[in-house]
Amino acid sequence: MNKKIVMTKDKLIEVFDLSKIKLPSEAEFQKVLNKINELIYMCDDMRDLDLTKVNTFEWEMHSLPKRREDIPQIWDRRDSFLEKAPVSEGDFFRVPRIMALEESSSNGEIDE
Repeated sequence: MNKKIVMTKDKLIEVFDLSKIKLPSEAEFQKVLNKINELIYMCDDMRDLDLTKVNTFEWEMHSLPKRREDIPQIWDRRDSFLEKAPVSEGDFFRVPRIMALEESSSNGEIDE
């Protein structure tokens, strides 16, 4: 029998913090915690299934996928995509920093 895993409130708070996700209201937080634990319990149930009489599944590739010739083409829609970008610099999209150092601001704004 495998050890059962449970997501605790403290562990979920740590996950939210590491993911830079703002903590929701207490009621919403409890819903998320319950949903995660439901998924964990379902995985535990599947882990406990007796699969000794089940044949393993082997995926065979009977033929290779059809290949096409790689022909370089000029793509002329770059400017229309860049026009739709909230912030761009030259030919590139500027995106907010996902992870920042502790000292720097982590408000999701783009550093200049």
